[in-house]
Amino acid sequence: MADFRSAAAKNRLACALSGVLIPLVGYLDYVTGYELSFSAFYLAPVFIAVWRVGMLWGMAAAVASALTWGVADVLSGHAYPNPAFYLWNSIIRLGFFTTVAYLLTALRKVHGRVVVSARTDILTGLSNSRHFYELVDVEVGRCQRHDRPVSLAYIDLDNFKLVNDRLGHAAGDDLLRLVAATLVRQLRREDSLARLGGDEFAILLPETTPDAAEAVAQKIHANLGRTTNDSGYPVTSSIGVISCISPPESRDDLIRMADDLMYRVKKENKNAVVCAVHVKG
Repeated sequence: MADFRSAAAKNRLACALSGVLIPLVGYLDYVTGYELSFSAFYLAPVFIAVWRVGMLWGMAAAVASALTWGVADVLSGHAYPNPAFYLWNSIIRLGFFTTVAYLLTALRKVHGRVVVSARTDILTGLSNSRHFYELVDVEVGRCQRHDRPVSLAYIDLDNFKLVNDRLGHAAGDDLLRLVAATLVRQLRREDSLARLGGDEFAILLPETTPDAAEAVAQKIHANLGRTTNDSGYPVTSSIGVISCISPPESRDDLIRMADDLMYRVKKENKNAVVCAVHVKG
């Protein structure tokens, strides 16, 4: 909800900015006379409207920019031998601005897909390791500023290799997608889930106390076991959970502690949850 409100506020700001820029550029175009070209400056509000809000506002800014340019051209005293030239130039400007708005919209869509693909694990649709580490960095910084707790769960599937060896890699991929869907259903809106690679997953639990983090991990462990068993997959899960009462030193420290706990489970009996609390000494 907070992200939605922030995006809406930014969109309103972009609309206001483009709305102010159009008459401002038109006024400067008028006072400097028709000898100086301001065509490039009329593109600024079009770019802002398209990139921050979308095609509809971009087209509106394109029309407003073309009309403003035409008015400034007339008021600045630019005389044409035929009045039809004013109309022709206005149509050409409108076509130019709307074409730019359309191309910027297409570029914005491509940029959005590139950003999403760079942050997303293609197989499961979850965040990938790169994006997850960025999220952990942000959360650790927030914890250090405000002295808030944070927990991190590291999950590894037991005997996952057997699924690939016996049932094939397609079955292994189906299992990973099933695990991802199961994990998503267990989390709060503010939690962050990622597939770090192979059969390893991680969950960032902001402002989560040790007791709450353990309860979440136990619930996840039970639901994963039930889901994989009901689906006929011979796998279980090993989960390590680190809860930091005081802020960790860095992102790497937080991830390392959770990873160490998960490997402790793997070395012992697997199919279990191990939790620990970190307090800065």
